[in-house]
Amino acid sequence: MLDLDAEQAHISKTGNQLAARLVADRSAESDAVIVRDRARELLMRETQAQATSNARLDALAAERSALIRRWEETGQSGEPDPARVAQHRARISERAASLEPLRSAQQYLVTGYRKWLSDENLRQIESDIAAIVRQERAPSEGDVRPLLAQRVDEAREQLALAQAARKRIDTVGTQLQQRAESYAEEVLVPLNATIQRFARTLMTWSDASIIYRAEHHVTRSELRPGIIRSSADGSSSTLEMNPNLYFSEGQLSALSVAALLAASTTFGWSRWRGLLLDDPLQHNDVIHASAFMDLVRQMVRERGYQVILSTHDSSEAEFLGRKCRSAGIPYNVHELVPHGEAGLVTQVA
Repeated sequence: MLDLDAEQAHISKTGNQLAARLVADRSAESDAVIVRDRARELLMRETQAQATSNARLDALAAERSALIRRWEETGQSGEPDPARVAQHRARISERAASLEPLRSAQQYLVTGYRKWLSDENLRQIESDIAAIVRQERAPSEGDVRPLLAQRVDEAREQLALAQAARKRIDTVGTQLQQRAESYAEEVLVPLNATIQRFARTLMTWSDASIIYRAEHHVTRSELRPGIIRSSADGSSSTLEMNPNLYFSEGQLSALSVAALLAASTTFGWSRWRGLLLDDPLQHNDVIHASAFMDLVRQMVRERGYQVILSTHDSSEAEFLGRKCRSAGIPYNVHELVPHGEAGLVTQVA
């Protein structure tokens, strides 16, 4: 018959022993893992140290090979030897000591050469001074000095005159600029406005006219013609172009008449209100001739002008005569006719 209590006590004792052994085994396993990790780390360090050592050995080997190569390039044989190196150092010291007198001699020669160059420059200067003395036909250098001082004073006076002239030129240029601007403001602005009004009457087909501008230069101011164009919206723009290259011959003829009438009506240069027109309708058709005659009629009626007009076209003269008669303007026609050997004479038509 089994004793259950004894059997249970035995089983408990055995379980405790197994548990203790299990704890001891686990502790031993943990210690073994730690030892293994330490061994691995130590192995890695040793491996890295070995690699570093190998690299250092390779570098030293390469450096040794380079030194041996330089040793051989100097004409030596075999591997470098401390005794042989010391021997070569002694030889180099001896050669350096033997070169010191040569270095001193070289320095002495360089100093002497520089002094010689200075003396050569001095001789050249003395030669130049002697040439000046001969050129001036002076007894000595002391007699040349006053002449040279006088020339220096003359050169300074000329420089002062040149500077004064330059200042005067600048002043005159400023005055010319101011006068050109004043002329443009007082003369050209009203003249250009009047030219455009006459041009619109004489050139009913054109949206362009001429204007005059005062251009200022360093030493002069001059009057230059330009082109002004009018747009449909009333704005205007200036075209930088020669009017002779832009307008036709008929337009240029009409613009010339417009400029003449504008100048005559804008400025009172003469107490005689008269116009002398030489073939003003050249290259113009009958429509613009009629516009021109209407303008002349207004000048005669409203401004009291006397107009003397020449033309080579008899039909044009007859047309202008009809315009005068219809407007009630008195006029006379003088026709140049041949009269034998005496040449041309006038004949009142």
